[in-house]
Amino acid sequence: MSSFLSHAGLFLFVAGTLSAQSSSTPTLDYSFFKERVQPIFLKKRPGHARCITCHVHRIPPLEELKDGAATWDDKQSRRNFEMWSQYVVPGRPLDSSMLLHLSRAEQN
Repeated sequence: MSSFLSHAGLFLFVAGTLSAQSSSTPTLDYSFFKERVQPIFLKKRPGHARCITCHVHRIPPLEELKDGAATWDDKQSRRNFEMWSQYVVPGRPLDSSMLLHLSRAEQN
């Protein structure tokens, strides 16, 4: 069930939110990413390493946590958002490599 909720959070991020300026143009939401998606990168999943374990040194990268930190500071979170947004097609989750990677990993 927790895996489903994690994927649901990522799906919503990838799907994008509707911009207040244009009801037809999906955009990505930094606050949603920071509050709902980034914690998924830190969470241990049964049978898998935490995402940050590999993605500190892989593409797309995650910022390395500062010594003793449990999560990223705002500057690091913004860099994570900017990097990971390149792997998302707002409003088109099935075309977003971020979600496709997670789906393939879940099937294996």
